[in-house]
Amino acid sequence: MEACIDYQKYGQHRIQQEGGRFGDRGYVAYLGSKPEIRSIMDRNLSEKQMNQSLCQKKNTSIEMGGGRF
Repeated sequence: MEACIDYQKYGQHRIQQEGGRFGDRGYVAYLGSKPEIRSIMDRNLSEKQMNQSLCQKKNTSIEMGGGRF
C-alpha cells in the first residue's frame, strides 16, 4: 500500500479539511458544530505548541482512524 498511497499528502489534506491541531498528546480535530469548542482548541493550542508537536511527531509513528502507520 505504501507504494500506492502518499500518506503525508493524505494527512495534510485531512488536516486542512478538518482544521485539526497538533498538541503535546497528538492530533485533535473537532468535527462538531459548536463554535465555542473550536475557540477553546484555538486558545489552548498555540501556534508554537502546534509546531513543536508536529516536529516531534515526524520522528514517531502516527495513528489515524484507529490504524497505526
